[in-house]
Amino acid sequence: MGVRRADPDAVDPSAKTGAHLPNVLAVQQARAAGAHEALLLDARGFVTEGSSSNVFAVARGVLRTPPLAAGILEGVTRGVVLRLAREARVQVEEVALRPEDLEAAEEVFITSTVREIVPVTRLGVRAVGSGRPGPTTRALHRAFRALAGGPPGVGPGV
Repeated sequence: MGVRRADPDAVDPSAKTGAHLPNVLAVQQARAAGAHEALLLDARGFVTEGSSSNVFAVARGVLRTPPLAAGILEGVTRGVVLRLAREARVQVEEVALRPEDLEAAEEVFITSTVREIVPVTRLGVRAVGSGRPGPTTRALHRAFRALAGGPPGVGPGV
C-alpha cells in the first residue's frame, strides 16, 4: 500500500478521466509482488480505494468502507453492497480506514462492476482473518448474486 492516489482537489474522483497514472503504477507494483489488486492511500496515509475497486473491511460485525468524501469514485457495486448490508441489518460505517484497520479486520473484500464482490484473503504476506472468505463477505456475495439474477457461489473463493 505504498502508492498515493491523485489528490481529489486536483482530479475529480467522480470523473472517469485519463488521470489514473497512480492507479496504473500501483497495479504494476502489486502484480510484481504477486498481488491481484493494489490499495491506494491518500496524502494522509488513509486507504481510499483499490486501483479499480472499492474496499470494505469487517471488524466486530461492522462493515466499514471509506466515505465518498475521501475522494473515491462512487462505485455502483459499492452502493448496491451498502444497500444490501443495511437491508440485512449489518451495521455500516463510512469512515476513514488506516492500513492497520485492514490488517486487523476479520474480513476484507473489494467491489467493482466487473468483479462484483471479491474476498481479500491476504494483504501482502499477512492473512486476513482466517485466510478464507468470511461470513459477511459470503452473505453479501449471495445477496448480490440473487439480486443480479446469477447463480450463488459464483466468483473467486466465495
